[in-house]
Amino acid sequence: MTPRHAIAVLATALLAFSMSACAGSNPPAADAEATATSPEPFPSATPELSPTPTPGASVPAAVPTCDDISTTEFDESVTENGWTSWQLPYEGVGGSPFDAFTSGAPAGSISCRWGEDPTLATDNVIDLAWAPIGPDAASAAQRQLEAEGYERIETTEGVYLAMRGEDGWADEEGFAQAYLFTPDDVRWAMFKDELRFVQAPGEA
Repeated sequence: MTPRHAIAVLATALLAFSMSACAGSNPPAADAEATATSPEPFPSATPELSPTPTPGASVPAAVPTCDDISTTEFDESVTENGWTSWQLPYEGVGGSPFDAFTSGAPAGSISCRWGEDPTLATDNVIDLAWAPIGPDAASAAQRQLEAEGYERIETTEGVYLAMRGEDGWADEEGFAQAYLFTPDDVRWAMFKDELRFVQAPGEA
């Protein structure tokens, strides 16, 4: 091999080596910087507060009427007589038989009179009264009535407190005005036997 030929071969080898080295030394393409960030967490679910109900005006209990506190039997009887009913006091006349209770007439009480005409001056009338009453007030009223001379009569339907009447002003048992205390209410009539005509509103 001539010196010139050897130089050519050496140059070729060097060129090949140089290309190989260059190829191996090329760094891989730089990875793109990670720009993706972790997804933001969902906003924490804040429980919705139930709206505080605005208390409306309380519905008042139904006001009883004279028809509500009298039995069907009684209503039919007075209708046949052509009588009407009106609430007491009427034009300042008449009052509640519960007014004399130590604690006064219970809230929701009603007193009624049945007769031919509220403007007619006559004793030919029937008076009935009803009131809701709690156990403490009922016990106090019963003690008061007994102290005033009312006779206590305990029965399955309740406790009667009845006043003995005079001749001509009493029922067949000899009683005039009387109260009947049940677990929920108190009823009154001019005569004990007329208490059967009084009922609680809505009572069958």
